[in-house]
Amino acid sequence: MAVSRWRPRATLGLELVFSVAPGLLVGTLVFGAMLYATDRIEAVAQVYSLEGVVAGWLVVVTYSLALGVLYAAMLLFVGRADDGLLAALNVDFHDPIAGAIWGGLFSLVVWLGVVELAPPVATAVIDGGSWSFPSVDWVVLLGAVLFGLLLGGGYPLVRDVVS
Repeated sequence: MAVSRWRPRATLGLELVFSVAPGLLVGTLVFGAMLYATDRIEAVAQVYSLEGVVAGWLVVVTYSLALGVLYAAMLLFVGRADDGLLAALNVDFHDPIAGAIWGGLFSLVVWLGVVELAPPVATAVIDGGSWSFPSVDWVVLLGAVLFGLLLGGGYPLVRDVVS
């Protein structure tokens, strides 16, 4: 019986950090700017009992950094699989269009979990209260998808320069 081995296509190091960082930065700035321009940035801060525009930006940047780390980990995980479902999903991360699509889907799934599903569950568990579900804010959804498109599409463009 053959043993499946993990074969990394990228190493977790400076190459991956430098490849993900520019798309992450641009995506964060675009998403934050959309929230700021539509007067939603302070509402982001209020979710965490904070006040002000600066606090809203800090929350956006913190979440963006966490998602950047998660996205980089996903790139490593998908890039290492050599059989099974992950092999079927193995897209060419050197292609900016495929990367943008993958990043957009990634951020859509994260948005669904963090913005749409987690609050009603947390509210029900903590307060026993109710949350209007779904509570889709189309600007936040669009911003999240743009963030993912820029993160995913930026990675292959920078990776080819860095490697």
